[in-house]
Amino acid sequence: MRSSLSLFIGRRFSRTQKRNILVSFISLSSTIGISVGVMVVILGLSAMNGFERELNNRVLSVVAHGQLEGVEGPVKDWQAMQKSALEHPDVIGAAPYVKFTALLERGAKRVPAQISGIDPQQEINVSSISEFIDSNGWKALSSDPDAMVLGKGMADRLGVSEGD
Repeated sequence: MRSSLSLFIGRRFSRTQKRNILVSFISLSSTIGISVGVMVVILGLSAMNGFERELNNRVLSVVAHGQLEGVEGPVKDWQAMQKSALEHPDVIGAAPYVKFTALLERGAKRVPAQISGIDPQQEINVSSISEFIDSNGWKALSSDPDAMVLGKGMADRLGVSEGD
């Protein structure tokens, strides 16, 4: 059986005599360089796969993949729009929301915020945000129409805690 040319060349350079140290050094350096290069590519691909998984599981699971908004003002009959969207075979969930910009204030501390008003019972059909909120907070959000959930950073800047 004939072996390939690359195996022939590889064997020849790896079995050199002691008298040709330069060829042995070049062969060893090439082998180490290729090994390190392959290792770097494998590590890079592993890191990118992990990043993609985290992006899908954490970031994209709480952000709507599409939003329908009124062009000339707010949507008056959102129930009909929701029903129409759910009739499409590729749509797996739809929930109403209200979005506005606000200035949150506590004492002398003020923080600008983008507020999203949701219906908690319908929101669980379109995002996994309830998994990232304490179960007591999600229950309070569901039972109290005036309840609000703040991120830790914003709560710290305002100096508020749970129940404020």
